[in-house]
Amino acid sequence: MIDRVIWTWILLGVWAAGGIPAAPADKSVAPRIQIALEKVRADFDGRLEVRNGYDSTNLAACRFEVQLVEFPGPDDPEGRRKAFFRRAVGGPDVPAQDKGWLDLELPGNWKDADALVLVAFDPQGEELWTWSWFVHDKDHYAEKYVTTEAEEAPGVEVVGAPNEIHLRAGPLVLRFVGNSGELVGVTLDERPIAFAAGPKLIGGATAPSKVSFSQTGEAVSLNVTYTGEMDYVRWQLCPTGWVRLECQYELEGALQVFGIGFEYPQDRVRGVRWLGRGPDRVWKDRMKGEVLDIHSNTSEDRTPGLKRGVPEFKGYYRDWNWAILETDQGAITIVNATEDLFLALYRPEDSPDPRNMKPNAPDTGIAFLHGIPAIGSRFLNPEAPGPEREKNVAAGRYRTTVWFHFGGVEGPSRPANVRQRTARNGQM
Repeated sequence: MIDRVIWTWILLGVWAAGGIPAAPADKSVAPRIQIALEKVRADFDGRLEVRNGYDSTNLAACRFEVQLVEFPGPDDPEGRRKAFFRRAVGGPDVPAQDKGWLDLELPGNWKDADALVLVAFDPQGEELWTWSWFVHDKDHYAEKYVTTEAEEAPGVEVVGAPNEIHLRAGPLVLRFVGNSGELVGVTLDERPIAFAAGPKLIGGATAPSKVSFSQTGEAVSLNVTYTGEMDYVRWQLCPTGWVRLECQYELEGALQVFGIGFEYPQDRVRGVRWLGRGPDRVWKDRMKGEVLDIHSNTSEDRTPGLKRGVPEFKGYYRDWNWAILETDQGAITIVNATEDLFLALYRPEDSPDPRNMKPNAPDTGIAFLHGIPAIGSRFLNPEAPGPEREKNVAAGRYRTTVWFHFGGVEGPSRPANVRQRTARNGQM
C-alpha cells in the first residue's frame, strides 16, 4: 500500500520540477475507472464504455450519480450551476481489468441541459472522480447567450474618419485602420478601451488586400481579404452592441502555437471569470483533469514555484463557452462559437528553476488558438519525442468565430422586447 501511494505521487505528482504544478490527479484516466468519452455527440444514446482498472473488484460494487445541469450566462454575475436532474445508478457488471457499458438511464429531456455530469463512488462510498461534458456544440451556446436584435436598439452606421473607419452602434464605436481593417481600438460612451491590434495571425504571414462593407438585416459588417495565409476577417456589429468576429486562415506544418491574437494591456486586467474547464490552465501535454464549471481568477502574477495552491492566471484554457475579462476600463465579454478553441491569456511565466519545463511560447496577448504548446516535465523537455509533446501539426483551413461585448451585459433576464437571432454556420 505504501509503495502504491509513493508511486502515485511520483507518477501523478502534486508539485513538479521547479515548483510548476502538475496537472490535477486525473482520475478520468487513473487505474480504477476509465471513461474514454471526450465529447457528447449528436447520436449519444446515454451509454458509456467503461474500463474497470481494479485488480479484484467488480464495478457492480461501485455506484454512480448522474446529474443534468444548467449554467448561467455571462449576464448573471452571481449565477452558479444548478442540477435539475439527479439519479443514482448502480455500477455495471464489469469484472476487474475488463470493459463494459454503463447505462446512465437519462430522461427524455436530457438535451435541455447544458452539461452532463457523472460522479463515481467506490465500494466504501468514497467519491472517486467527477466527469463532465457539455451536451451541445459551441454554436448552440452562442445562440443562447448572444442577443443580436432589439426593437428599440440604435441603428448601426459606418462613419469615416482621417485614415480610419468607424462602426458605430449607439455608444459603442469600433475603430479600424482605413486601408487594412486592423482594429485600432474601441470606445464606449466616449471612453477608450485599449483592445486593439488584431486579429493578428499567430504562426503565419499575411497582408491585407481589400476592405469592404456589407449589411445583413440590421447588422453591418467590415470585411477584409488578404494575401498570404489569412483568407478573410469579418467584423459584424449588431445594434445590440454585440460584435461577431469571424476569420479563416490556412496553415501547414509543425507549429508550437497558432491562431489569432489581440493586444490589451495586462496591467489593466483585474481578473477573469469563465464557463469552461478549470480552475487550472492546460498545456498540450497536460490536458486532462479539469472540470466544467464557472471559475474565476485574479490577474496577480503567480510565478510557479513561488506561490502554491493558487491557479496561475496566464496561460491556456480549454473547452470554454464564455469568458469575462474584468478590467479597469470595464468588462470585456467573449462568447465562443468555435469547437476545440483555446483561450490564451498572455504568456505563462517560467519557474525560477524550470529544468526541462520551459515552453517555447510567444506572448500572444489575448488570443484564440487552435494549437498550444507543451510544458514538458522534470525529465523531458517540451519538444522531447512523444505525441503529447510534439509540435502541433497544422493541416488546412481553420475558422474562428467569437463574439465580443464591451461593458456590462444586461441581465440576468433579457427584456421582453429583445428577440434573439444569431449566426449559425456563418449566416445571420
